[in-house]
Amino acid sequence: MRRLKGKKKPLVVNVETKEKQQDSTSQTKEQLLAFTYDILDKQFRTYIWNESKSNALVTIDAAMIAGILLFFQIFDNISVIVLVLMGVSFLLFILSFIICLIHAIPRIDAKIGNNDNPRTIVCIKKFTRTEYHDQIKELTLNQMIEYTCYQISGMTQNNLKGQRLIRKGIYLTISGVVCLTTLLTVYVLQNL
Repeated sequence: MRRLKGKKKPLVVNVETKEKQQDSTSQTKEQLLAFTYDILDKQFRTYIWNESKSNALVTIDAAMIAGILLFFQIFDNISVIVLVLMGVSFLLFILSFIICLIHAIPRIDAKIGNNDNPRTIVCIKKFTRTEYHDQIKELTLNQMIEYTCYQISGMTQNNLKGQRLIRKGIYLTISGVVCLTTLLTVYVLQNL
């Protein structure tokens, strides 16, 4: 410990305290990096959750479309109202199916300027293995945090786009189910 004399009071500077502050700052940055990794993991899980919902909708829509086509082929004596409801149901399921297929198109680049982020595919593909390894070795902790935050932002954009598409698909599928249920009720009532 050294004493520095000034005009008013002597100032005590503790060298150990400065070292502890530097360790604390480093520890805080490491905690921040761990925090951003946790958020990134949640974004990835949201992406997988979106994919599973989309896959389920594709399966449901395909089954409903097949059911409508089978109904049309098997049953005779279909009234105009049942035929119209069948056409509307078919259209709603087809639209939902197409939207879910659009969702399945891979979105590698969120178009937010991640071209220089070594955590993203759009950047990684520019390097050879050795060049990429060299670039990763040179990253500072601050850069790691910054690049992780940019990747989180990009994944969030992609997840939000996916959720909007899935929501539209769900609404169309629900509407198709309501329409299909109505047509089956009308058909049964007409053929009692």
